[in-house]
Amino acid sequence: METIHFTDSPTLEGFYTLNTHVLQPKTRLLRVIGGLLVLTFLLFPLMTRSQPQPPTLFQAYTSQLGLLILPGILICLHILTRYTIKKRWNAAKELREKRSYSINEHGIQVTASSFNGFLEWSLLNHAEVNKGYFFLRTAQNLFYHFPVSAVPDKQNFMELIRTKITNTKNFK
Repeated sequence: METIHFTDSPTLEGFYTLNTHVLQPKTRLLRVIGGLLVLTFLLFPLMTRSQPQPPTLFQAYTSQLGLLILPGILICLHILTRYTIKKRWNAAKELREKRSYSINEHGIQVTASSFNGFLEWSLLNHAEVNKGYFFLRTAQNLFYHFPVSAVPDKQNFMELIRTKITNTKNFK
């Protein structure tokens, strides 16, 4: 198989996508619980209708404001996460550098103006296609990510990934 060469100029949108790709599975249960709490809060007045003297709508909602604490915390964490991602993007020049990739049977070579690295296939344990990006992960939870559109020969690349990395997702 011949070497696949391409370049990628990272974007803030791509960096957001990487970070949300990493964080979403870790916060999924909290988001589900938060959604259920909001739903319970919204439906609470309907649950009190069967009481002999049901509270007013205002009383019903104000008595259950505690249900919104976790969803409020999750919203604040989301805003804070977006802020810290942007702050990191602006502070770390190496995140914004144009990268050249050379991918072959032996591994992945990544070159930029301030760094150069090679990673053997045996060190990658997961590959996924999601939201228009390829995500290649090591056992140490380090990622190579680049847009699907940056890869010139997607079919050969995807076939190589399927043969070299056993745990793949959305590589059809």
